[in-house]
Amino acid sequence: MKKFRIWLPIIAFLAVIVNLLGLDELNLLLMGVSPLAWVKEFIPGMHRVDIPISLAYIAAVLFWFGVGFLIDMLIQSSKKNA
Repeated sequence: MKKFRIWLPIIAFLAVIVNLLGLDELNLLLMGVSPLAWVKEFIPGMHRVDIPISLAYIAAVLFWFGVGFLIDMLIQSSKKNA
């Protein structure tokens, strides 16, 4: 099972579960996998409370599914061309 569209969201989901269980007090894992957290860091006027945490969780899993899907498509197209 080498599908990136499966494994990348699973890793993001595990980071979300760790955050939900309170094992990531500083939200470091969530900051690593959530694109909303990345955007928040570059917008000076946006505070932590501006983004609901549930939206950050959902965005993280969906974002990594999309990235995995793109990687799978690139691998598939490169195999067709070879």
